[in-house]
Amino acid sequence: MGMTGLDYGVIAAYLFLIVAIGSRFSSRQTSLKEFFLGSRNIPWWAAAFSGIATIVSAAAYLGAPGQAFQSDLTFLQYRLATPLAVAIICLLLIPFFYRLDLFTAYEYLERRFDLKTRLLASILFVLLKCFYLGIVFYAPALMAAEMSGLPVWGIVLGTGLLTTAYTLMGGIRAVIWTDTLQLFVLLGGLAVSIYALGAKLDGGIWQVLTRASAAGKLRFFDFSTSFETEFTIWGGLIGGTFFMVSQYGVDQAEIQRFLTTSSVRKSQMAVLSSMLAATVVGLLLFLVGSALFVGADAIFLD
Repeated sequence: MGMTGLDYGVIAAYLFLIVAIGSRFSSRQTSLKEFFLGSRNIPWWAAAFSGIATIVSAAAYLGAPGQAFQSDLTFLQYRLATPLAVAIICLLLIPFFYRLDLFTAYEYLERRFDLKTRLLASILFVLLKCFYLGIVFYAPALMAAEMSGLPVWGIVLGTGLLTTAYTLMGGIRAVIWTDTLQLFVLLGGLAVSIYALGAKLDGGIWQVLTRASAAGKLRFFDFSTSFETEFTIWGGLIGGTFFMVSQYGVDQAEIQRFLTTSSVRKSQMAVLSSMLAATVVGLLLFLVGSALFVGADAIFLD
């Protein structure tokens, strides 16, 4: 099914809006503190929304249901480490970064060691994000190209240039507010997907989930101690702690958003709410995949 004029109109309006947001904050870019930290007067809830949108990307919307479709919910066991990760980030890392009054997480490495260490960590971060963004851009671009008929390279290039433009114009302030808008779009799409599944499948979404449970698609815990088991609770608790602390606590793409609030307490509130909300959204995406598995015949063969 191709895109209609209304679809193109909605996309055009969205793109215009995010560029307008970037332009709106361009006049404020008078210092590094404003560009990188928004002068530390961003509302904590906006920082939290931005943090959620950063984690729950368009690639996650495609990948999470696919993972659940072919397996179960055991992948999500790493989220059991959330309480410990929250404690480490909120009680140790956030106060530490605020006390040093840093622009970036890597600035500390220069103070603690030397410039070479900071540059090495920064280069590794940029390389990591380049590979990560390659997936984040390419996967949704494939889907958009299939629906619109536009070339994949054009979609990737256009999206990249647009994102770069509003970031350069408005700094972190523009990034946070466009992320907030993006989050509502993503959550709206998730809500519509769940509603459509419930309406499409016999018995509604709850009956579908009952059938998914009977098929083993809702299995969450795996207490295996075998190294050949892909996802276990032990790997989730240990690996999940390191993963989430690195993701929310020291990754510049994420921690920078939480450092834009006016106080340590507000930053802690942003971290806590962001991590909890991302957990809920991730679970819902996996449940969508489980529902798709149960109703595959009715959905794809109708």
